[in-house]
Amino acid sequence: MTRCLLLWIHSDLLLVGRHFRKLPVKAFVDFVAGCVAREKAGAWMDQWSMLALLRKSPFEFLATVNVVVDVQVLDDALQVRFQEGESTVTRSKRIRAGVAAVAKLQHEVALQLETCGNRHWATDVDIAALSDELNVSFIIAGNTWANMACGIRGHCFC
Repeated sequence: MTRCLLLWIHSDLLLVGRHFRKLPVKAFVDFVAGCVAREKAGAWMDQWSMLALLRKSPFEFLATVNVVVDVQVLDDALQVRFQEGESTVTRSKRIRAGVAAVAKLQHEVALQLETCGNRHWATDVDIAALSDELNVSFIIAGNTWANMACGIRGHCFC
């Protein structure tokens, strides 16, 4: 029974990793910005660091981003429009060879999410990824109103 459960958990990790490898660029950049915000706020429970991955990529500027306004693919480059900190001024950064760079970062993030052994604490993002990959819906309930949520095809209602 334990071996079967571990195999099932590992296959779920692989599905989540596959989902992140094929996320549209804007959705992935939004995910990265959310991870950075949680990590900087001290709410990051994972044993890997999104900030560390960004430091090794042309996306290190995302460490200061508060809102990703838009991401455009321009041939092999990416144009990212964003706001930093409390500012409402929209800035822009063009990343040459950005399509390849974001694919590499997606792969590195997916490897982290696929690694077994107390490396990643699943969130609603993982549930939405599994829902999309398996084409199933999940209902998740807690024992108190504060912990209760249900997910229907990636949408959460609290």
